[in-house]
Amino acid sequence: GHVLHLFFRPFPKAAGVHETAVISPSANIDPTASIGAYVVIESNVTIGKNVTVMPFCYVGENCKIGEASLILPHAVLLRDIAIGNRCEIGPGAILGHAGFGYYWDGSKQVHVPQAGGVILGDNVDIGALTAIDRATADNTVIGDGNKFDNLVQIAHNVTIGKHEVFASQVGIAGSRRIGDRLMA
Repeated sequence: GHVLHLFFRPFPKAAGVHETAVISPSANIDPTASIGAYVVIESNVTIGKNVTVMPFCYVGENCKIGEASLILPHAVLLRDIAIGNRCEIGPGAILGHAGFGYYWDGSKQVHVPQAGGVILGDNVDIGALTAIDRATADNTVIGDGNKFDNLVQIAHNVTIGKHEVFASQVGIAGSRRIGDRLMA
């Protein structure tokens, strides 16, 4: 494993903000950040030092991205997402979509509003096409050092401890609490 680090090529980092990016005037972007082509950044977003947001990403209102994090192409941070330092969000990952909550009103299924957010600790890696739902009222919380493979589903209001590993196609149902150092 150590030898492979010698051959790893990091993704290119373009300096500054690409001319095709659409950025709200209320966004706060550190001058060391790199914002790629066709990125959309909504209101009240904060992007920290040395962050890279690659092309075609969407960063919704009130999101915060910590220092040295990497957001790969087509990732979606819908709104109220807090990403820690040194995180990697994979291509096509979706953070903050509504949780799957319905109730029967006597004639039809009614969606329970999902008004919460998502919080990721430091050094969290999210694989491609992984989905982490926002909470119903509080936050879905992913602790420090967690690693998610591609195609993982984390439902609303889940709290995950630290330094866990989730393999492809693992799904965690809503409102579950998981301790530290799990391998699933």
